[in-house]
Amino acid sequence: MLILSLLMFGLTSVHSQTMSVRGGKLYYGDLKISLQKAKDLALEKRNTDAFESFSKARKIRGWNLFWAGLGGWEVGAGSVNLLVNERPVGALDMLLGGLLVGMTFKREKRALVYINKGIEQFNQVQK
Repeated sequence: MLILSLLMFGLTSVHSQTMSVRGGKLYYGDLKISLQKAKDLALEKRNTDAFESFSKARKIRGWNLFWAGLGGWEVGAGSVNLLVNERPVGALDMLLGGLLVGMTFKREKRALVYINKGIEQFNQVQK
C-alpha cells in the first residue's frame, strides 16, 4: 500500500511530464498507465476536456469488450448448432457473431481518436 501511495504521489507531483502512446499503450512520462489513471490525472489537473476524451474512450473500450465477448459466444454457439446439432440457424448465429466482433475494430479506432485527443489536450495544459 505504501508503494502504491508513493507511486501515485510520484505521478501527480511531477508537473512537466506528458502523456504519450507507444506501441498502443498509454504512458505518463515513462510509466505505463490505464485509461482510468489518465482520467484521474486529467481530473486532478482540472483538465475537463482531456477528462471527457479519456472517459469517452474508456466507455467505448468497455462496450467493445462486451460486444466482442457476445460475438465470440455467438460464433461458438453457431458452430455447435451448425456442426454438432446440424441446425442451419447456426450459420446465422456465426454471421451475427462475426459482425459483432468485426464492429469492435471500427469502434476501437474511434476510441484511439479520443485517446489521442485527450493526450493532446492534457499535454497542452501541462506546457
